[in-house]
Amino acid sequence: MPIPQQWYAIIQTHLVGRKPVRIRRLGEDLVLWRLKDGSLHCAVDRCPHRGAQLSLGRVVDDCIECPYHGFRYDGGGHCTLVPMNGRDAHVPKVLALQTFMVREQRGLVWMWWGEPVEEYPDLPWVPGLPPDERWTAEWVEEWPIHYLRYIEAFFDLAHAPFVHRTLGMGLMGARLDDAEITTEGDIITTQVMLRNDDKPDKKGRLFSTVVCFPNVLRLDLLPRLQLFSVGTPIDDENTWVYARYYQGYMRNFVLGWLGWLVSYFALWAEFRIVQPQDTRVMFSMTPAIPDLGDCRLTKQEKGLAIWMRRRHDLRKAANGDSSMPG
Repeated sequence: MPIPQQWYAIIQTHLVGRKPVRIRRLGEDLVLWRLKDGSLHCAVDRCPHRGAQLSLGRVVDDCIECPYHGFRYDGGGHCTLVPMNGRDAHVPKVLALQTFMVREQRGLVWMWWGEPVEEYPDLPWVPGLPPDERWTAEWVEEWPIHYLRYIEAFFDLAHAPFVHRTLGMGLMGARLDDAEITTEGDIITTQVMLRNDDKPDKKGRLFSTVVCFPNVLRLDLLPRLQLFSVGTPIDDENTWVYARYYQGYMRNFVLGWLGWLVSYFALWAEFRIVQPQDTRVMFSMTPAIPDLGDCRLTKQEKGLAIWMRRRHDLRKAANGDSSMPG
């Protein structure tokens, strides 16, 4: 499973209102709901009483009510009412509901995956993006692969001339110059140049990727067109893929809608044309959970090697797990 003691984006904020919402993330069935003041809460989607799905219930007096027997739970997971015992009856502590710390930022809900701490770290983010989400577009899919396969693809530009040759990317050439890699805390920035050996005098194409642990990604395709994405595990076999294109060409009120169209078209092309070519190969890769020991990386893939080793170290520090898979 993923690195513990980390924040993970799990859903878009605008999808969660007063009505309970059910999702599956990080191997858990979750329910989210809002209080009257707009604050957001998240819990395991299972009533401690008899195991019914709380997401089938409703929100009453800021508590989520079980659809089976009407047990109510507040945002902290405390059971506030057992109707069959009467309103004034004592509520056993054993009926406490498991909850998760959540925060909202940049249009996403982030959940803390791990043990509670006195002071939570900042939410993960990649530098270099515009300060807000105006005139951007978003895309969501669920992929039947382990989330590590999605993340490692952001380090891999060498596949483009072959996987996407029908889109003309083979003209860029297949030679990959040594990557320029910088690390700052949990952020790894990689810059690589693709060149064509048959045209040594022609300037190559520079690509820049930024990966922030545990799973926040940025790919710069053009100077003012940036792909932001997260790949959050649904479980060990499926990944929630969220993507957003930031464009810096038109960000004023007059031309903003045209800028949104640029972002949306870029996403449409990415997930309807480009990514299907990638996924055809990615879904075939073995083992299902990538392991550094099963790879024979080249020197040009140093960024990926650094990321995999850093992930290993973070998992080991968090829970003593020295194994690479999962």
